[in-house]
Amino acid sequence: MHYPLNMDGDYVLDNPMSSHVNINEEPNKDAKKFYNLLKGVEQKLYLGCQNFYRLSFIIHLLQIKCLYGWSNISFDSLLKLLACINDCILYRGGYENLDECPICKKSR
Repeated sequence: MHYPLNMDGDYVLDNPMSSHVNINEEPNKDAKKFYNLLKGVEQKLYLGCQNFYRLSFIIHLLQIKCLYGWSNISFDSLLKLLACINDCILYRGGYENLDECPICKKSR
């Protein structure tokens, strides 16, 4: 197969997805997770928290995971102890002794 070259001598490849892109299409599940994560830049970690925003806390946790070689299983277990599976709340303050999330009712 031969590809055309541009003026710099680089190959010009057609985007095989270009004919399938729909700008009105809803973002997929992973894209929605990413956009929700970006919202964390502005969200305090919990009501009254002065030191962390949601995204900065996640970054700190991932840094600790990498520095100390935590496995994915141990890291997931820690997150389940700290937060609702749907990211509704952190289990601290008035929520620390709850067995289920007061918002979505998922078990801790």
